[in-house]
Amino acid sequence: MSETPPIAFPPLPSGNDPAVLPNMPKWNWGAFLLTWIWALGHRMYVIALIAFVATSGLGLLASLVMGFLGNELAWKYRPFASYEEFQQVQSAWTKAGIIVAVAGVVVTIVGAMFWFMALRSVVGDMSRMPSGMPR
Repeated sequence: MSETPPIAFPPLPSGNDPAVLPNMPKWNWGAFLLTWIWALGHRMYVIALIAFVATSGLGLLASLVMGFLGNELAWKYRPFASYEEFQQVQSAWTKAGIIVAVAGVVVTIVGAMFWFMALRSVVGDMSRMPSGMPR
């Protein structure tokens, strides 16, 4: 009985082992949260440009596409010494993405609070105007 020959995968531009791709996790939080910045960090300049333009007009859709394709793209186009190094790098990008997302939420909330306080101050000043003054 003959043994089935191993599947031959075409070489990747990165030089990484293409046999890893079928077992690659399907979601990348760093790519989802940081889209074009993540792509720049992985030296995928054309993809970064496309993601930047797409994020500007199709924000969530571009993020979803990058989230789904991120691991595959990173493995194909950025050389890694090992799969463990790949996992460490993607973990660092995930942490950075979470930090940026949380910071964005905090800045938005603080900005909204200041905006409402300023609006309240203006409305309060208007209510103290003499009745004969136009509002």
